[in-house]
Order: sequence, then structure tokens, then C-alpha cells
Amino acid sequence: MINRKKYNWHKVFDSEAGIKLGENGIGTLQLNDKTICITKFDGEWYAFTNSCPHAGAPLSEGCLDAKGNIICPFHNYKFNIKNGRMANADGYILKTYPAEVRPDGVFIGIKKEGLLSWL
Repeated sequence: MINRKKYNWHKVFDSEAGIKLGENGIGTLQLNDKTICITKFDGEWYAFTNSCPHAGAPLSEGCLDAKGNIICPFHNYKFNIKNGRMANADGYILKTYPAEVRPDGVFIGIKKEGLLSWL
């Protein structure tokens, strides 16, 4: 379960129908100064940064495998879209964001930062 108090929630689409995915099943959106990827896997929406933590490759040009891993288009590193951990090694962690479909739209949570972010 997601602790909603730890996130600032941003409406990114009015509905699921507004989400446009590429042929590879990955879409992108701009949220503040971040490019974020969005994809659907096993009926759930997932969001993650567009930049591979290894070499900065655009993950929007990668692909999603049958296990729910985003595969980097440069070096084939695999990252689990649920928790950001590398699937084929240890080391790099992909930044992920919670995504929720609500009656009034699709929202992505950005972790609160600052002195009182633990509240």
C-alpha cells in the first residue's frame, strides 16, 4: 500500500483513454522538469524516469519484457518497473513513481522532499 502522505500527486491525464503508448507499449509525459515514462503491465499502470541510471539512455525507446522489466535500448540492462531494481545484476536502481487511476483522472506521485517530508 502506498503512503499517500509521502507524495505530491499530479494529475497527468483526464482518463486512461488519454494515455498514448508507443508501439513498444511505453508512453512519455512531462511533469515539471521531468520526462516520465508510463506503461501498463498486468492491468496496472507504472511510471518511471526516462533516463537509464546506468548511462542515461532514453528508456522510452526500450521495451517491456514478459516479466515486467524495462529493457534499456543501449546496453540491455533490465529494471523491474514495480521497484526499480536491476533484474540481471546488482547496482543501479531505476527511479519509479506510483501511478493511480482515480475517477477524476490518472495521477502520478512525486515524493515530497525537505525537512518535514517524513510527516
